[in-house]
Amino acid sequence: MNTYQLDKVFLRTVIRRIDLSLNRISINYDIGYIIGYFATMAFNAEFKYTEENEQIITNHIDVQVALTPQRKNKIIIPGKANYDIKLIQAIVKSFWYNKLGAERKLPPEARNGNNKRLRKLRFLPPEIIESIMNGTQDPELNVKKLIAMADKYVEDK
Repeated sequence: MNTYQLDKVFLRTVIRRIDLSLNRISINYDIGYIIGYFATMAFNAEFKYTEENEQIITNHIDVQVALTPQRKNKIIIPGKANYDIKLIQAIVKSFWYNKLGAERKLPPEARNGNNKRLRKLRFLPPEIIESIMNGTQDPELNVKKLIAMADKYVEDK
């Protein structure tokens, strides 16, 4: 059995129930199974589990659901980093295209409309870029809004 299959079986056995609501995720899991499983691995023993070992624990996680323009919901866990790969990629592209532009090596695709607008992201305030890279940005923020912010910021300068 490969590790992926083992992990799948382990998770299906350990997690007993997951309840989703608009403001909370509740996960019921069997800590008795987890302890027994890892104890047998640590001591290279046979894994013997019975219902008497069952110890169900419920973990509640407060969340926020944010809608995205593509009508896909994002679950935001307050206080945790919520990395948005599209925002991060847009910022990275902006810095990269600006570097290539400064070196006079800008490829033709960087000169078209969308990529040209992306290049402006480089000039956003450092706090905004830092929040995106740290995953602490506004959950409602998307690339389109980010470009609009950059346009406004560049106009104000």
